[in-house]
Amino acid sequence: MTEKEEREKNRQRKLLRKILGQYYDQAMRRDQLEERLHALRASTGAKAVQYRLTPSGGEGRTIADDAISAAELEEKLNAQIKECYKTMNKVQEVLDYLPPASKQRIVLEYRHIDCLEWQRVADALHYSRGTCWRLYGEGIDLLLEEPDIQDMLRRAHRDHLYTGGSHRQRGRK
Repeated sequence: MTEKEEREKNRQRKLLRKILGQYYDQAMRRDQLEERLHALRASTGAKAVQYRLTPSGGEGRTIADDAISAAELEEKLNAQIKECYKTMNKVQEVLDYLPPASKQRIVLEYRHIDCLEWQRVADALHYSRGTCWRLYGEGIDLLLEEPDIQDMLRRAHRDHLYTGGSHRQRGRK
């Protein structure tokens, strides 16, 4: 493999790792949105009890106004949560290109779906971290052999997706 081909292969590996890293990012985002949704529901339930049916001055807002605002916000939050799940599903679909019980797939799932740190992946599999890293790299390379994955990477590169910053490691289990 020429130096240019090796650089391209490394770029593809990096891009694929960023795409797989979306699962963690979207799972964290989903949790955040669901907390907001829960807080919204709790706060609107509490406010409904405090309203009077007769006007008592103030801003002129009615229960109906607040209910509509809350319903609109809840709808927006639910739409954002749905988008998180779509992205998480796309990551799972990428991993589906690996054989179901392959060691490479298991390592990639522990790392990207279960969001485990490397030591926890190694402990779960009773392997060394080095072996886990090797299996991870093999899994990435197996995915890169798939024409559909290559198409996905070309589209992501063409559309300038996933080009900013590196995947954050904080918050991993």
